[in-house]
Amino acid sequence: MKISIPQPLNEIGKRQNNEDNIYPQKNKATEKQHFFLVCDGMGGHENGEVASSTVCETFAAALKNVKPEDFNQTMFENALSAAYDALDKKDNANQSGKKMGTTLTFLFLNNKKAFMAHIGDSRIYHLRKSENKSVKIIYKSSDHSLVNELLQGGIITEEEAANHPKKNVITRAMQPHLETPCKADIRHETDVQANDYFFLCTDGVLESITDEQLCSIISQKNTDEEMIQVIYNLCNEHSRDNFSAYLVPVIEGIAKFEAETISTIKKEEEEEITIVPASTDPPRLVEVVPQSLVKEKAKANTSRRLKKKTKTNNSFLILIVLVLFAIGIFVVVRKVTLKPETVPPVEPPAKELPKPKAEPLENNKPAQTNDEISDEIIQETTEQQEDVTITQSNDSKKRKVNASKFTQKVANESQQRTIEEEKSEDVKEEGSGDPEIGENPNE
Repeated sequence: MKISIPQPLNEIGKRQNNEDNIYPQKNKATEKQHFFLVCDGMGGHENGEVASSTVCETFAAALKNVKPEDFNQTMFENALSAAYDALDKKDNANQSGKKMGTTLTFLFLNNKKAFMAHIGDSRIYHLRKSENKSVKIIYKSSDHSLVNELLQGGIITEEEAANHPKKNVITRAMQPHLETPCKADIRHETDVQANDYFFLCTDGVLESITDEQLCSIISQKNTDEEMIQVIYNLCNEHSRDNFSAYLVPVIEGIAKFEAETISTIKKEEEEEITIVPASTDPPRLVEVVPQSLVKEKAKANTSRRLKKKTKTNNSFLILIVLVLFAIGIFVVVRKVTLKPETVPPVEPPAKELPKPKAEPLENNKPAQTNDEISDEIIQETTEQQEDVTITQSNDSKKRKVNASKFTQKVANESQQRTIEEEKSEDVKEEGSGDPEIGENPNE
């Protein structure tokens, strides 16, 4: 892999002192340089500058004699550990209640890969410029910041993140005397081509340039010096913080393209830090805050939102229940007060008389019409009803005569019994002479 001369930025901006540091120092990098650092110091007064310069100097000393093809991740981790030790030695807690600290962006290039690592909210870009001059982002590091964690967790939106009041709060940084030193996110990139660019920058640059603007600047037909000058002009106009960067152009890439991403961070197993700026104007100060507090705050915000949503849903359900209850009362009252309407009985439909079949003419007699047939049927029906009535009348008369005869018979039999009883009594009276004792009445 070959590069052209890297283009640096290391500017004080609108601050009173510059707490950023870069390696190599400004205007000292050549096309033979293999590794680069951009650090954003913090801690107030000169503390941030001390922290950032200490890290850059320690890495430079640790990797100075390393052959490019021999570099590996273990060498990086050893240099990182040496930088933490150097910070411990330079820390003077008696002079300030705030600990110094710094972010880190690191790039190492050789013929095998591009090795990238970062801690904090300073950022690394891998950009690719195509033949039609369009530029796309191959890789962009993920900021270790409170706003980015809220964004990734879906708690805030992109629009809210852009102007969030805690935009400068970071969740990971290099600080002295940490029980668990923060580790770096690492990426090995083997897909590096000619016309690629690597861009390392602090958050002071990100205040003034968006991803779209950065791609637009790289896509122009400008020289590398002109590109970095455009970035400088934008930052000098809009940034309130120090702003530092390195633009590294690739003129010959790696033959074998194979990319893999290695994450060395387990958030639940380490104690991270939050860097809180003292104000917008003075330099940023460092405050160590357990990451658990950040997570609890995010969890509390989510819980409040859920409770508010639940309360709204409950109010809506109560309103629906009240409306249904009112409708039910209205229906009951209406049924009670209204009198039922009288419905006239429905008469069954008149039975259709069967249509007589047409009979053949006999003796040249004309066929009867429907009206004539109906009249005949009605007349026959009437005659049958009259016969039935006469029969019923005769039966009634017969029943009456039979009843009279039966009554007369009973009366005659009763009279005959009476006469016979009278005759029997008369016979008894005629033979009633008192006979003497021993006299035979037949003699």
